[in-house]
Amino acid sequence: QVTGYTSREHVVFEAKVLKENVAAATSLLGGLLTTVGDVAAAKGSIECAIAGAAEAPEQVIMEHLHDAAYLDSAMGKSVLGSAETVASLQADDVTAFMAQNVTAGRTTITAAGAVDP
Repeated sequence: QVTGYTSREHVVFEAKVLKENVAAATSLLGGLLTTVGDVAAAKGSIECAIAGAAEAPEQVIMEHLHDAAYLDSAMGKSVLGSAETVASLQADDVTAFMAQNVTAGRTTITAAGAVDP
C-alpha cells in the first residue's frame, strides 16, 4: 500500500509492504521524489479536492483561521491552492519546486519492521 498527503508543513509518501516488497517500494518512493509525473492528471485531482474542500464547513473555517493567523505568509495559504494557481501550473513549475525543495537536507527517510540496515 502506497499513500501520500500534503500539509502546510510537509509532504509525506509512505509504503506499507511485506518484507519481500521492500526493495520495490523503496524504488517506487525514490521515483516519487525524483520524477515529475502526469501534471494534467494531478491538476484534475487537485481541482476535485478544491471543490470538495469548499463543500466542507470545517475545512472552510480552518482555511479562514489560518489566513487570519498567518497574515500575508505562506502558512496562511491553502495547501490546495486556488483554481487559478492550479490552472497555471506547468511541469516546469513542479520540476523547479522539486529541485529547490526536495533535497537531502529537507528529506527524512524512516523504516520500521523487516528492513535490513
